Amino acid sequence: ETNRTKKTITPRMAATTVVQELLNSKFCTGELLLTVVTGSTAYGLKVQSSDCDYFGVYAARAAVVFGLFQGGPSSFDVHNPTDATVFEAGKFAALLLQGNAKAIEGLYN
Repeated sequence: ETNRTKKTITPRMAATTVVQELLNSKFCTGELLLTVVTGSTAYGLKVQSSDCDYFGVYAARAAVVFGLFQGGPSSFDVHNPTDATVFEAGKFAALLLQGNAKAIEGLYN
């Protein structure tokens, strides 16, 4: 009999899974570039009643960026059952240049 080790799911692994599922549900084609756990979980302030908040950035396919095909939204928020915010890379870059606090926080978590 082999000794199997139980794989631990980290918050970052969970974030990647949740954000990828959201992209798929919004018909966003492209590559997931960044996933981050935000909110109380990220800052070690999570209590039993806390939810988990996620943040993500994806790169749309070139055909979508150049307007050849209709793509998914440039950003979207989901609040039930998990809280997540996802930005297309171009929108994310524009928000960073504007000094958007949520976008900047995503870089440091």
